[in-house]
Amino acid sequence: MAANNIVKFYNKSEVICVNSDIEGSRHRQIAKPERSIMMKRKTALLLALIMIFALFAGCSKPETGTESTPTEKPTTPATATAAPEKTAKPEQSAEPTPDSPYNFAAGKFESDETGAALAPYEYELPISATDEVITLWTFSYTPQVIPEEGYAAMPLPKKDIELTGINVEYILPPLASRKENLSVLIAADEVPDMCSGAMALYNGTPIQMVEDGYFINFYDYIEYIPNYSYLTKNYDPEDTDTYQKSYYFDDFIPAMYTLMQEPMRYSSYCMRGDWLDKLGITNDDIVTWDDLYDVLVLMKTQISTAEFPWVLRNTIDLTTGPNFMSYDTIPLIVSGAIGKNYVVDGQVKISNMNDNDREVISLFRKFYADGLITPNWTAISRGADCVDELNNGEFGYSSMNAAETTTYAQSNIDPDCRWVPTQPPVRYPGQIVHLGGENPRIYYGNTSVSAKCKNIPLALSWLDWRYSPTGSDLWDWGLEGEVWNYNEEGKREATEFALHHPDGLSYSYVLLVYAINNFADAGITTLYKNFAFEGGANAQAVCEYWTNWLETYHDGSYIYPPGARLVEEQTNRLNRVIADVSTFMNENYTLFIMGDKNIDAEWDNYVEGLYDAGIQVALDVYQEAYDEFTARQA
Repeated sequence: MAANNIVKFYNKSEVICVNSDIEGSRHRQIAKPERSIMMKRKTALLLALIMIFALFAGCSKPETGTESTPTEKPTTPATATAAPEKTAKPEQSAEPTPDSPYNFAAGKFESDETGAALAPYEYELPISATDEVITLWTFSYTPQVIPEEGYAAMPLPKKDIELTGINVEYILPPLASRKENLSVLIAADEVPDMCSGAMALYNGTPIQMVEDGYFINFYDYIEYIPNYSYLTKNYDPEDTDTYQKSYYFDDFIPAMYTLMQEPMRYSSYCMRGDWLDKLGITNDDIVTWDDLYDVLVLMKTQISTAEFPWVLRNTIDLTTGPNFMSYDTIPLIVSGAIGKNYVVDGQVKISNMNDNDREVISLFRKFYADGLITPNWTAISRGADCVDELNNGEFGYSSMNAAETTTYAQSNIDPDCRWVPTQPPVRYPGQIVHLGGENPRIYYGNTSVSAKCKNIPLALSWLDWRYSPTGSDLWDWGLEGEVWNYNEEGKREATEFALHHPDGLSYSYVLLVYAINNFADAGITTLYKNFAFEGGANAQAVCEYWTNWLETYHDGSYIYPPGARLVEEQTNRLNRVIADVSTFMNENYTLFIMGDKNIDAEWDNYVEGLYDAGIQVALDVYQEAYDEFTARQA
């Protein structure tokens, strides 16, 4: 039965077994890409030589391997003089010797001329017959359920060790202090073998992470990652988005990302369907912004508990912006961010400063002034900040993920509560939107490997195993009998333990700790597993509603290409202005919505203030990167 549930990544081609005959395999020819990063490496080498000369001239390099903790938080993870020496690529034979304790993939799979595999690879288990231990620095949303012995003592990682023979030590710093913790580890030259989420926490770009000598370029070890290279490059050669996000350049891979089994829109906006029934309206009737306004007014005036029917969540609604695609912008009001960059006819723009953004802020202001948005919206970031209000029937319009439409209905005091999906409102019926609705295969989690890892092939093999047909099935779903079982129809369904966890975890959080943490770690995630419970069919239908709408009305033509990368010099220029621009932008955006500033009277002064704060630098940097990218594609 299990074979029928293997993720759809592997439905396109047969799995390669280590003992299979590949002589007759179909070989797709892929054009060898340019080596655009070579010039960057030559430049880095020249700079390194200059630094070495400087060192000999009098600068002393700090000793590495110290046990001391810096008394002062470093402003950057490392300087050029403090960076550890890069670990040389091990001289690993492509053909393992008969007495090798490892079952690595190198030399056992068919690849294109770049080294990327042409089909999925199934590992011969165990992968290691040694007692070696590799470390994984990651995080958990639910540390309260992890035993004192650590995450490795839980059933899933124990099963993984049993199968692979690879001993993994999990290091879980507090979620809120991960950035500081990583900076300390880097400063002390004690970076764990694998680090999840390091790209977002490192004080520099992913390119710098590698060039500074702290983390590896996975492409240099591509012979050890057949599954990841296949899924990101050769699974669907037309999927340039996945390729560009995983391959920063044609020969540069800074991390291994969580990959979605099927790209889909998993979150957007919903309404109380039972309230719409009372008002004589269906969710399909709510098409335009005027429609949305009218329905919210009806809720406010005719539903006794709905004083402020729209619960606006500042970090979701003003970051992902599913509701504002009709204005071809994403507000992105987040500390340390300067709006969302996008491209119109080859010209880079940044949100929150253009005429369309003025219209969006005016909409916010109108809905807020008329009492349709919660007054304390600036204090509401996630569902946890307003769960009581959602359950008490105070809100009728909210952003949610698909599974929450079921769980919030079940937990509501009203037994008739029902949440239904709504489409992003548009300015006019049939409008095609250009930004904000992409459904990429790249998910949130990612894992980097330390350049100081003593057995890089072992670490890479363990990570790549999580993308294999068997390994992904194990980590994606979790253990049979613990998180799920097969029902009489041969389909997976959640266990009582998963649905009613003894510590009160929601089903979604159970999956994050008893299966892959897809917000943190490398691997494959199947969002449909979130629907493997009673009522899950409704949640799945919600997800498909949003996805189908996007496939029909979203063309993605304004999306800034993920392959347009900033080099160090550009990043440094951007960093010099980002704090001032972000602070000014975010403060004024809130003042406009709350009515403390008049949009009509003060908008032009606001835009001028953005330029005074340095927004032109950001526009120039992103334009340069975009132009360089398009030149490489020509």
